[in-house]
Amino acid sequence: MKKFTLLASLIVGVMFVVACGGGDDGGSDSPAATSAPAPTATTAPAPTVDAGPDPAELIATGKTKYGSCSACHGLDGRGVPGLGKDLVESAFMDGLSDAELVDFIKVGRGPSDEGNTTGIAMPPKGGNPSLSDDDLLAIVAYIDSL
Repeated sequence: MKKFTLLASLIVGVMFVVACGGGDDGGSDSPAATSAPAPTATTAPAPTVDAGPDPAELIATGKTKYGSCSACHGLDGRGVPGLGKDLVESAFMDGLSDAELVDFIKVGRGPSDEGNTTGIAMPPKGGNPSLSDDDLLAIVAYIDSL
């Protein structure tokens, strides 16, 4: 969801710059000032931004793919005591971008990792090697929606 907020902010910013550009320069109407035609500014077309996948579709895919994660993190993402942490109220997840979370999930975390507070390993890709990067991004979007 962070990407979608960033994308929306970028689009609003571009629209603001385009809308506020140009205008009357407040110059005089003396003959010397009007003898040469004023240069005309051309407005470049706003850059097109790839909106990426449909958020609802991404979340729906993530919900389906989340099944691998639910064994330890619960169907609701609130964690399973002694197995997996709460993903919904997670300062760790809130502190990472979607891309960083995908990278983390791809690698997992060993039980002796200093960041591991449970002492239980999180296997790469949650133990499901068939998950693609797109699948992992969809899972992150689904967790963000919880």
